Amino acid sequence: MVKIQPWQLIYEERHFHSYIKNGLIVDSGVLLKFLKWCYLKDKEDANLSKEQKKMFDQLERFLSINCNKYITQHILAELSNLINVRRGNLGSFSDFINLIKTKLKDYCEISIEKERVLQGNIVNEFGIADAGMVLLSKESDKIILTYDEPFCNECKYKQNLPVIYLQDLDSLFLTLECLPK
Repeated sequence: MVKIQPWQLIYEERHFHSYIKNGLIVDSGVLLKFLKWCYLKDKEDANLSKEQKKMFDQLERFLSINCNKYITQHILAELSNLINVRRGNLGSFSDFINLIKTKLKDYCEISIEKERVLQGNIVNEFGIADAGMVLLSKESDKIILTYDEPFCNECKYKQNLPVIYLQDLDSLFLTLECLPK
């Protein structure tokens, strides 16, 4: 008999509910995309493709799910670094920090000791923030939402964790009735 993995189970309504009640860990790459979209949302010259607009709409809808959303201190630090490096010509660093203050006010921050994060092998391949997410998900069956495909594959196939790749939100919305329309 083939065992169904957690990342497969979250595509079934009843299992999705049991995982989402534990919360959602949102990766820094997803948060960066979300913040960029929030910044561009009301700008007429945003110049986003239809595909980008659809993805951002789905991301906003998904992040509006009534569940606890989690970050670690590592995700927050990585997000700050990514904003500083990748915001391009989109506003100032201060503008994005202000967005963090408003958009992440309802996110719970869970602290994970550096000794625990650094002891596993996953930190060598994926880094501190990702290693922390794996620990957090393993401990409490929280779903990880990521935009990092190699990390997503690691979580799915090697770590057997409930994980959603950002590009798969479309199929999740088609599959699950419980998601906001």
